[in-house]
Amino acid sequence: MPSFSGPSRCSARGSRTPEPGNAPLVPHIESIDQWVGQEVVDRDGEKLGKLADVFFRTETDEAVFGAVKHGLLGRKAALVPLAGASLSRDHIRIAHLQAEVDAAPAPADAGALSPHEAAALGSHYGIEVPPGVSYGFESASARDARREAAAAERARAEKLRAEEESRRTDADAARRRAEEAARDAERAEQDASDAQTAAAEADTAAGEAERGPG
Repeated sequence: MPSFSGPSRCSARGSRTPEPGNAPLVPHIESIDQWVGQEVVDRDGEKLGKLADVFFRTETDEAVFGAVKHGLLGRKAALVPLAGASLSRDHIRIAHLQAEVDAAPAPADAGALSPHEAAALGSHYGIEVPPGVSYGFESASARDARREAAAAERARAEKLRAEEESRRTDADAARRRAEEAARDAERAEQDASDAQTAAAEADTAAGEAERGPG
């Protein structure tokens, strides 16, 4: 759970909580993932549930919507704008009413939000979703899972490269040993030939010595 020194405002202007009809998108907020698990209340202080996830614009990494778990056992989730949200030590207060949250459209994919779905949510809550959003939104959990998968693939690729380098090193060492063994074999064969020649010469000298002077 994040530690807060006191209430703060999260708006594009950073001066006051905007009215719901004119709420801008929330800019990039440092450590916004730490909000997950916090109690969420509406503008009048009515409890909505707990923040379960945060949706970011994929182009700019701006936190725009929060997924709030509610209902029996927290099985339902509603998306709420983070524009105009204020933080306290024990809850997050959004700039909208519970009735708006209950009637908000739900995305088809719990981990992603298409530009069309984002526009529908913006229209519902009366906030502006800038045009030209081409890649949609991604939840923090989906983004983390994607990054973990990418990191795992990079680690796997590094491991494969290291194994390939090790095999190449072993092959080079084996080739050098084979070349050295071949040279040793050539030297041994030459030594054997030299020994054979020396033996033949010794045999000839011994024969001549046995015959004595003619």
